Amino acid sequence: MRDFPYCYSANAVQISDSSSSNGNKTAQNLVTCVYQCRFRGRFCLITVTWSKNLMGQVLSVGIDDSSNRSLCKVDIKPWLFSKRKGSKSLEVMSSNVDIYWDLSSAKFGSGLVPLE
Repeated sequence: MRDFPYCYSANAVQISDSSSSNGNKTAQNLVTCVYQCRFRGRFCLITVTWSKNLMGQVLSVGIDDSSNRSLCKVDIKPWLFSKRKGSKSLEVMSSNVDIYWDLSSAKFGSGLVPLE
């Protein structure tokens, strides 16, 4: 996953800013990054969402086609974060897609995305 640009890197697009809201300082509990890719000759959107709820951190990865139809979605639940590594196999457009994650070296602060 090292080739996949981090959503908080220079390749990211900031959609909104806390200063554009009503001025209340509330804790951020959701960060979403959207990437466009070509899969089997068709454009798809990969959505990576980091969120935090009462149970802990959640990482969601979704793949949508160009018509915004969901092709697949996987949620990595808080209790899977304790294992720090894992994978899911999915079928997308009659092809197998393997999603791997390795958060064993990740360091989380008070924010949603890993600091390192």
